[in-house]
Amino acid sequence: NGRFRINRTSDETYAHYHLYAVEGAFWAGIILQKEYLISAAFNGIQWILSRQLAATGGISRFYDNLGMAACPTRAFNNEPFESSDIIAQTLRLGVLFYNLDRLSYGLFGINTEKLELPKLPDLFRASIDSLAYRLLAYQHSDSQNPKAFGGFYYGSKLVTENLSVNVNYKGL
Repeated sequence: NGRFRINRTSDETYAHYHLYAVEGAFWAGIILQKEYLISAAFNGIQWILSRQLAATGGISRFYDNLGMAACPTRAFNNEPFESSDIIAQTLRLGVLFYNLDRLSYGLFGINTEKLELPKLPDLFRASIDSLAYRLLAYQHSDSQNPKAFGGFYYGSKLVTENLSVNVNYKGL
C-alpha cells in the first residue's frame, strides 16, 4: 500500500524513516533502472500525502498501526506532532513526483527514456501547496533577532497549537 513500517514486527510508521525509504527507493530505481523501486517510492509518497493533516496541512511525525496520525508518546495526549523537517521532506518528494514528466530525460545525467515514470495525480497539487504554506508557518520571521531571522522552528506543541494556517491556500 506504499507504507514503509518501522520494522517487520510493527505496523507503525515514523514519517522521517518512511520518507527516507521513499527517496532511497526512488533514486535507486532511477540509477539502477528498476521500475519496481520507482513504483514503491511512488506508492510511498501517495501513502503519506493521503494522510496529510486536515487541520494544519502538515504531516504527522508518527502513524499508528492503522495508518492514523498519532504521537508515539503520551507527551501530547497521543495527538499528531509535526516537525518542519518532515514537512520539508514530504514537500520535496511531492514536488519531484508531481513534476517527473518534466524531468523524464537526462535526470542528473541519467538516461531515463526507457523507464515509465509515474506522475502524481492533479488532486495532490493542493496537498503540495498546503505543505509549502505550512512549512513557511515554521519560519522564524522576527526581524528583531538577526541570528534567527529566516531560520525554521523544528517543531513543538507551542508552534503546532498557535499557528493558524489556511490549508486551502492556492498561491504557491
